[in-house]
Amino acid sequence: MKWRCHICGAVRPDEKISVFSSDTSVEHDLPPGTMTQNVRYCNDNPACIDAAKAFRHVKATVDEPDYTAWPP
Repeated sequence: MKWRCHICGAVRPDEKISVFSSDTSVEHDLPPGTMTQNVRYCNDNPACIDAAKAFRHVKATVDEPDYTAWPP
């Protein structure tokens, strides 16, 4: 089986890909443990290993738009 690295985009065999899991709930104003992300990275590439720790599939929550000014 082969997997694509979320960091560099390379397609690698299973033994060359690892997964870094992290709880991202707080970043989205959710209770702890409700949102986990899994980042696939090349386990033999130091740049991918380091980048996997900071990578985010979903960006942090942004402020709600001001609907009182609708329509624009």
